[in-house]
Amino acid sequence: MASNCTFPRLEKRESSGFFGAAWLAIACAVVLCGWSQTVVAAEEAAEPLPLELDPYRVSILVGFDHDAGFSSKSRQQILNQLRQRCRSYWGRMCETQIGQNPRLFPATTTTLERVELTPDAEEAQDQDKVFLLTVEADGAAYRVSGKVYDVIARETSPVMTAQSFRREDIADDLFATISGLFEPIIEIGDFDRETVKLTARAGEILPPDPDQLQLKPGGLLRPFYRFFSREGEVLRVQTIPWTYFAVTETDRARAKCRLSSGLRVPLTTRRRRTVKAMAVGIRPRFENSKLKLVAQSIEQQSLPGINVSILTGGDDDKPPKTLMSDRDGIVTISTSDAPELPMILAVRSGTSVLAKMPFVPGLAPETSVFLPDDSIRLKVEGQLAVLESEIIDVVAKIAVLKARTKFFMKKNDWEQIDEQLARVDELAQPNLLRTRLTVIRENAVQAAEARRNISAKRRIERVCRINGELIDRYLDPNKLKEFKEEVEETRKALQGEDEE
Repeated sequence: MASNCTFPRLEKRESSGFFGAAWLAIACAVVLCGWSQTVVAAEEAAEPLPLELDPYRVSILVGFDHDAGFSSKSRQQILNQLRQRCRSYWGRMCETQIGQNPRLFPATTTTLERVELTPDAEEAQDQDKVFLLTVEADGAAYRVSGKVYDVIARETSPVMTAQSFRREDIADDLFATISGLFEPIIEIGDFDRETVKLTARAGEILPPDPDQLQLKPGGLLRPFYRFFSREGEVLRVQTIPWTYFAVTETDRARAKCRLSSGLRVPLTTRRRRTVKAMAVGIRPRFENSKLKLVAQSIEQQSLPGINVSILTGGDDDKPPKTLMSDRDGIVTISTSDAPELPMILAVRSGTSVLAKMPFVPGLAPETSVFLPDDSIRLKVEGQLAVLESEIIDVVAKIAVLKARTKFFMKKNDWEQIDEQLARVDELAQPNLLRTRLTVIRENAVQAAEARRNISAKRRIERVCRINGELIDRYLDPNKLKEFKEEVEETRKALQGEDEE
């Protein structure tokens, strides 16, 4: 009986332990499954989006001047209207954060021009673009001003202004200013010497307004490099000078561009993880720009009297428009001086081409271009001009003496013939002229090498070689020798006839 009583209790404990272990295994499986799904979701969330699907992170900070008389409610109403404009025109292309900028005091255009942002600024953290705007009273109307700091390209735009005549239009004018300052961020893909293929940031996220498309045929871009550390931190940004892209074909996020550059190798074919080639959109903000020509030397002196030709690339029969730098080395170039941008400039000093480069006027009020120091070449050309005039004078005098010698040969006046030949020997001294030419060349070449001006050295050697060929051609000793031998043969022939 005892055994019968205890047996069921033992079976019950074993059965309870089995089902408890099963439930524990199921619970562990559920927990592990949920944990694994969480890990996968976290990994998927941490994986960056492709560039063409990654929206811009935009911060818009608006400052209202106290003299404009805006209440807190009206300010908030304008900001709400601006948020609605951004959603209506940009859609998901930009993730915007809009707020007031109380630190911009007073909120005027003058204050806005003095404000400079850096990558370490609080406003630029976790943002791609930071728009700073002000609204101030302008008589009976309002003045809206704005500028943008591009965190990716690390550059600040000039200030743009607009005028609003009604408070109801301020939000529209604010967005119009923002839209005029917004420039696309581009990643450079394959390229050759003439064309470049690009991918636009958030290019596959089409905005509701077609006018807000980032890439359009005829648009201009300026390339730059971003240098990273091994940890992925941005070390510096380097703009590629005198290099522009002109958009020729577009397909949503992709574009094909025409490359124009004043550099021999504007883009490197070597790709490294720590260097990324990118580009940013540009557009002329001013009607013209002052181009200041500066000597590429320690003194950096301005270069007056330099010719700048605007090459249009159209009808070859039409001469290009040519401007001359003033005493400060400045020429003023307008956006209307060429049918398309970028225009090509040929900078000449006399007949020598100092530089040939693309240029987009209107990006900045003034731009400096550093040219090879041409003072050494000009000095050499002055010295060679004196030497060349002496060579021409000697050649002309020798030609006259030869003609007189032939005249006296017809008269059989050998005393005058000997006098003319003696004067020819006095004038014909090519070795002396070559020595002077060598001294000029050596002094100029040494000066160019001291300034590390390779282009000036090449020009000096070229013009000196031309003058050396001039000496060899017109003061050739063999030709003078042949002329004297001809005179002697004639003398002997005539003396033989007299003896007969």
